[in-house]
Amino acid sequence: MPNLFTPGTGFAQSQYLDQQATALPGMLAFASDERLVDSYIVADSVGADGLEAGLGVVTAVIPADEHNYQREGMNTKYISLPSSGKTAADFEGITVRNQQMDTNAEGRACWFGGRMANVIRAKRIGGRVWVLLSNGASVVDGVVYWIISDTTSHGKPIGSFSSVALGADTVALTSAKFKSNSDASSNSTIALMELGEVDSASIEASIECSPHTQG
Repeated sequence: MPNLFTPGTGFAQSQYLDQQATALPGMLAFASDERLVDSYIVADSVGADGLEAGLGVVTAVIPADEHNYQREGMNTKYISLPSSGKTAADFEGITVRNQQMDTNAEGRACWFGGRMANVIRAKRIGGRVWVLLSNGASVVDGVVYWIISDTTSHGKPIGSFSSVALGADTVALTSAKFKSNSDASSNSTIALMELGEVDSASIEASIECSPHTQG
């Protein structure tokens, strides 16, 4: 799978700068993190409102008869929003804003089904991106809750994030931490998230099990 989908002319972010102005959901926090971005095809199941940036997504392998003559191994996964029953293991990453986004009926930037979208993957250790915080108040190193469904009628966007659990409608992510103090109590806002974090206990365990560790 190739890395960054190179944008053309448009209205959104054209380059990544370490000293940028006010961020929007899906913007990378640091220029170097551009190297951690991959490309996926947006599934038609996203519907009429498309897939917006700054949301957590899941993937599915594109069936062979839907490859549309693409070379084998290139962009062979669909991305879409999560649904009830998804787990932290299903969390693929965060959609990254680019210049080739469409605009939906609500006036928000999005990609419609069949478009190419950028994602900073959860397994890309150290990736930092602004996400849509739609519930609670995040703190630095706080737990990230991914909103996967709306069975309790909370009304928050699917794929967005919360600093507190909303029952079975949220999943605590083990591969992400908040890195900003942001408050969504008055309206949806953005929060800085770092992906691919590994807890210190796991690191220590891997060192102890390593055959190259010297006593």
